[in-house]
Order: sequence, then structure tokens, then C-alpha cells
Amino acid sequence: MSLLAALCALTSSAAQGRELRRSMPFIRPSLMGDAYVAVADEASAILYNPAALAGLPNKSVSAFVPQLTIDDQLLDAILDPQSLQDKYSGLDENSLRDLTGTTVNSNFNIAMPFVALPNSGMAFGFGLDLGTSLEVLDNPIGPNLDLEFYFDRVLLFTMAARVNEQLDIGITPKLVNRSGIHKILRFGELFASSATLSFDNDPTFKDLSNGVSFTTVGLDVGLVWRLPAWPEWHPRIAFSALNLGGVDEGRGFRGMEFGQRPIAEDPPEAGELPQINTLGFAVSPIHNGIRYTVALDIVDVTRTLLPGDDLLLRSRLGLEIGIGVRKDGTALFSLLGGYNAGHSSLGILSRVWIFEVGLGSYTVERGEKSGDNPDNRNVLVFGFRI
Repeated sequence: MSLLAALCALTSSAAQGRELRRSMPFIRPSLMGDAYVAVADEASAILYNPAALAGLPNKSVSAFVPQLTIDDQLLDAILDPQSLQDKYSGLDENSLRDLTGTTVNSNFNIAMPFVALPNSGMAFGFGLDLGTSLEVLDNPIGPNLDLEFYFDRVLLFTMAARVNEQLDIGITPKLVNRSGIHKILRFGELFASSATLSFDNDPTFKDLSNGVSFTTVGLDVGLVWRLPAWPEWHPRIAFSALNLGGVDEGRGFRGMEFGQRPIAEDPPEAGELPQINTLGFAVSPIHNGIRYTVALDIVDVTRTLLPGDDLLLRSRLGLEIGIGVRKDGTALFSLLGGYNAGHSSLGILSRVWIFEVGLGSYTVERGEKSGDNPDNRNVLVFGFRI
């Protein structure tokens, strides 16, 4: 068993449910294609599968690990703001409709200190996450803009146990307080009054300026089964169900919702953390101090959250070559790659002394099937561990 006083890294979704976006995403899972439910390290324990907590080997402390993630649109704006202004100035209805599917996303999170200790089986933690998302949506009447802006404060308590030599189980009750908005700006709002938007009287924006927030509670559950065959390969099968926020009649389990739904088909007032089920498999043999990790996940095996029936859209593959593996499972240098819903990722991660530095890029799918609407993300992390 293990103790982890940890930051909770949650799962949030785009307003239309087209992307299962990870709040406070750790760089290693992101660059491994988000295939992480069976990897069973610290990042897995606090983001993907609470059962991984029971298998953490040694004491460790992580503190102040800020991470910035931005998409290509925002990166272009930073590198060449004039070019972006020329491209998008003077938009009318038709030119805006041509931008359907265009997104602008950013995420900044601070991993508050977390500690792992053996032989205790409990975890608690607190974390902060700031996210923005803007997407152009098509509509028969006219184009819409889907806007999300939120600041999350996360509190969790995790319990995990080793049932026997092969099986670990875990559960995480959690509470999330969100200040922010989720607003769909419809055609009439976008182009009325000479295309001038005014939010002065909008109740959603007025709530934000007045400091209105929403609080929700939920539950994560998971298990990790270590296969007895080929022990030198460390094979594992795992399952987790995240963000269980309640049960709706005729709909089954639902996610953690912030505020009310105006109508059943609409998203909640301030977004939601959708309920996600994942089945995963991983191996991680170590030879001559080099770890070779291969992980495969299938997402939403029991409930359809992702649109369509595209199996590729639900598949994640992660690869790692870790050089200089330490007793606590961390590596001096890691080359990371992944395959997420038909899109690739690549990056590096290095932990030297107490410092952690990482850089890479990955792609998420926001369309109805693989290849519809890929959105590229760029991630940078710099922090320290003790």
C-alpha cells in the first residue's frame, strides 16, 4: 500500500463532448498518446487510475511543477501576431462559417506538492488549473462560437489497497470548485448591432465578474491486475471509471456537472467533467538500465461519450524509452511517443537532480471520426522534485 498526498489531475471535456481533454495533464502521459491507465506510476495514480497508488514503490516528493499547453493557433499568435490579425480581421458570416472546427485552446496548471510513502494506502491533495477553449461551430441558421473559460480548485482523498500479489484496487472521492463560464455565442449575438458584441447585460458574464462559482463532487474507481506470466516484462491489465457524478434516468452514469443544464441536450452552465471508462494493457521490461514501455488503452468501453463508432478514435498507444532508470521508477532521460485517435505525439522528458524539464507536441481529435478535425498541442513543463 502507499500514501500519496497529491495533486488531483482531473478529466474535463470540450463543451460539445468532442474531445476528452485532461485537466492538469502530466507531460509523460500526454506524449505517450494518453495511453496510461495500466502504466501504474504516480501520474497514473492521480490522473488515470487510483489503483496505481497501491503499487508505488518508494517515498518521493514532487513540488511546483507548472505546465503550459497551447495549440498551434495560439502559438502562431505569439510568434507572429500581425499575420494572425491580418488573417482573421474583417470576418463576416460566410468567412466565419468557413472556419468551422477551428479551435483556440490553452491550459496552465500548477502541480502542488505531492508525496508518496509506502505502506499506508491513502492519498489527499489540492491542485489548481486554468483553461480556455474557443471553437467555431456550424449551425443551419448561422455559425456559433463555443467559449469556455474556467479556473478549477481541486480537492481529493484517495484510498488504495493491494488485495493480493496480482490485484490492486483504488477509489478517489473528489470535490472540484470552478469559477468560469461556458457560453455558446449564437449567430444573432455575433452579427447583431454591426457585429459588435456586448456582454454587459449577459447573465453568464455578469456571474463571472461577480465571482459566482460552481462546486461538484465525484468519484474515481479503478483496478490493476499484474499478470503472473513473463514477470520480467511486468505485464498489467487495468480498468478505471473516472468522474462518476451521479445516475440519470435512461442515461446511466453521468459526469461531474458544474451548474444546471438549460435543456437536456445542452451542456451544463460551466461545463462538465465527463464520466470516462478505460481498459488498458501495459508492459515495461528493463534491460541494462533502459526501460521500454508499451501501453495500449481503449476508451469508453461501456458508455459512448465519444461520437460515432470509430474504434480508432477510442484507441491510444504509448511508447517510452527511458534511460537511467532509478529505483523510484523515474528515468534520467525519456524519449516519448504515442498514437492517439489516429494522431501521433513525440517529446522528451528529463529529470536531473531535483529538476524536471519536458518539451513536446501531441494531437487530439475533435471531429466525429479519426482525421476529421485534428488539433495540435504544444507542451512545456519545468519544475522540481525532491
